[in-house]
Amino acid sequence: MELFVFVCSSIMVLVGALGVIFRKHPVHAALSLVLTLFGVAVQFVSQSAEFLAAVQVIVYAGAIVILFLFVIMLLGVDRAEATYRSTLDCWSSWAWNGRTLDRCSGEWV
Repeated sequence: MELFVFVCSSIMVLVGALGVIFRKHPVHAALSLVLTLFGVAVQFVSQSAEFLAAVQVIVYAGAIVILFLFVIMLLGVDRAEATYRSTLDCWSSWAWNGRTLDRCSGEWV
């Protein structure tokens, strides 16, 4: 049973951490961080460290992630970026990406 709990919580942590890294929407990345923090709290509970699990959920998932979400909403980062890009930015992205998908036109280079 302990192995099952450890494996499930480890999967939660890994999926949440990958979500933080690969999500493009900042609010979704912050929610993936919550998943990671809850997975760590489950691992604390499985090791009989209930106080650390409570602190993990209350302080980190409760306060710090809410602060992250507040700053994201305050700055308006969650809004769609402008679709206009300068010509220099398009050429620099083409030069940087090489033979990958061009970010400006959406066509294969």
